[in-house]
Amino acid sequence: MITRHLLMRDVPHIVRLDASGYDEESLVKRLRGRHCVGRVTVDEHDNIPTAFVVYELTGSSIEIVGICAGNEEIDGRMLIDDMISRLLTSSREYISIGLHETNLDAQLFFKASGFRAVAIEPDMFGDDGAGYQFVYAKSAPSSRGVVEFYAGGNR
Repeated sequence: MITRHLLMRDVPHIVRLDASGYDEESLVKRLRGRHCVGRVTVDEHDNIPTAFVVYELTGSSIEIVGICAGNEEIDGRMLIDDMISRLLTSSREYISIGLHETNLDAQLFFKASGFRAVAIEPDMFGDDGAGYQFVYAKSAPSSRGVVEFYAGGNR
């Protein structure tokens, strides 16, 4: 397995992998957005994506806006390790992701990957409920400062 940039030829595979998320049009639109990056994990032999992450680069952070892995322990871990490696060699300070309050599997996965829940946002998912903001920081800031940052709506 290797991790590489998401290519336009990967889009149909990504849509099939993430059946409840992106359709082709919305994924392409998102990827063409400013400061948006897609990465995939692929099998070296057939070059078919088995996991993907879409994230936006902001001034001080990397914000995950979509992630899906066929095998969380292998493909998902590889993507997150790749993102953490990129964070450590960049000028950005942290990686963030918003997770639905009912998505316990994702919460446990990100916690095991070194992320910390730093904020609860009651309307993160609109009418669908609250969410937790998880952050992986280069240096471990006090969670109080991070919570105040998100609570102020400055994402």
